Amino acid sequence: LINHEAIHTVQQYEILALSALVALVASNLYASWWYLLIVIAMPIAIYLLAWLIELVLPPYDSAYKDSPFEREAYLNQHDPMYLAKRPIGATLKYVLKR
Repeated sequence: LINHEAIHTVQQYEILALSALVALVASNLYASWWYLLIVIAMPIAIYLLAWLIELVLPPYDSAYKDSPFEREAYLNQHDPMYLAKRPIGATLKYVLKR
């Protein structure tokens, strides 16, 4: 259980770092601090989009477990060295893997 949640923590750090990068670039390009709200909105949008995609694909009753974030965590929760050898953005390979 601890390793499963640690994988989710690393996933959240990656999404937050990506969101911060996008927000900083957008706020500097368009000279408005409003773009910094991307840091809040983008992680929520990514998780919601992943869940909605899985919701419309069969089997319909397992949309939460079939999300790429949960799939990565479930498949690697028993490997204690997974986080040490996990490449950055490893969740992306679970997006198309069902």
